[in-house]
Amino acid sequence: MIEPNPLPAFRNLDEVIDFLITNSKGFFGVTISNDKISFKNRFGWQNTSWSEETKWLEKYCSLVAVDCEALEWTESVEESFSWSHVSSETPFRFRTCLTFGMTHWDLVLRLLPNKVFPLSMVRLSDAVVDHFVHIDEGLVLVSGETGSGKSSTMASLIDHRLSQRSEKLYTAENPIEYLHTARPGCVVKQIEVGEGKSVPDYQEAIRRAMRQDPDIILLQELRTPVEAVAALDAALTGHVVVASLHASDPVTTIKRFVRWLEIYQGKNADTDSLGRALKLVISQRMHTFRDHFAPIHEVLLASEANANAVATQISNGRLSEMKNLIATGRSHGMVTFEHSRQELERELLRQQKKRSVG
Repeated sequence: MIEPNPLPAFRNLDEVIDFLITNSKGFFGVTISNDKISFKNRFGWQNTSWSEETKWLEKYCSLVAVDCEALEWTESVEESFSWSHVSSETPFRFRTCLTFGMTHWDLVLRLLPNKVFPLSMVRLSDAVVDHFVHIDEGLVLVSGETGSGKSSTMASLIDHRLSQRSEKLYTAENPIEYLHTARPGCVVKQIEVGEGKSVPDYQEAIRRAMRQDPDIILLQELRTPVEAVAALDAALTGHVVVASLHASDPVTTIKRFVRWLEIYQGKNADTDSLGRALKLVISQRMHTFRDHFAPIHEVLLASEANANAVATQISNGRLSEMKNLIATGRSHGMVTFEHSRQELERELLRQQKKRSVG
């Protein structure tokens, strides 16, 4: 592996933020503490330090309007802020998390994209995109690890759908990551979830959304049984609900959702409703091939041709059979991680060969 260029030392938080913006194609985020600054790229971490003593914590608190003197070491402060930079007329936005370690505060900054990525960068098949656009009601789940690009995929799919249909979009996020444009014939409402925000939690966000007659409800992340049940109820009452959660593949995603239903409803959980409501599961990972970094997917798609099979396996608890359903369902638009990886690598090799010939 080629050794990366050494990073400079920084005098203050302003310089760190400006550096991250200027080098956003190479770095995704940065972790800051009193003695170290660590920038994250697709290959790992690069460390540097402060060139002089600096009050970075006080600067951060002023950016997010938090009283530094009132911070408790047991707190975790999750906020977002905007930052003006000479390279763009539009302010850049950051997602942040401040936590206390053994002896000091640590700050994680992640630069949020200024615009929704085109679908070509998400790399979903035409069959999956077309299926998503034509869902009139039901539940769509997007899963993956932290940093796998779940939010980017959801934003790109919804942005494309709004270009094809006249609909009302309601999003509940913590924080708002992508700003959706209200195209002609569409209505967009985006709210932040959390203490001191527009609504305190996702359950309340869903309750309020139902009163506003949206066509699509985007939930940035499901974390609790209560939220899962509320999302399912909304999907069963004439809405398209798109939500993300942490899970490694479609089968694990469904198992986690079923487990939430069991926690909330007991052993006789209503998996029949989940089977009827679930229309699409997209699990995503980031894959490195040579010097490229791109998403690969595993997709479970409940089309008209196989919706009954998907619903039956969920209702009867035969989730172990889902893997085979996905592996044999390419004609319905489904794909495994292995096939997606192979397609990506073949595509990159074709591009490389074309460039070398040219």
